[in-house]
Amino acid sequence: MREREVSVEEAGRWASREGIGFLEVSALDGTNVEEAFLRCARQILTKVELGNFPQFALDKANVL
Repeated sequence: MREREVSVEEAGRWASREGIGFLEVSALDGTNVEEAFLRCARQILTKVELGNFPQFALDKANVL
């Protein structure tokens, strides 16, 4: 297996400095892939609900 280009610690520090989340994932074995997708989806939904994307405003009566 190939060595990492960037360590997990270094990536975590960079994400912290930039004010963004960090989650290590692996496409090889599927580790955290679903969790990464769900985190992104939740963040997008929250922004839409808060009105940060008015062009995508939700009709809350139709949201499951």
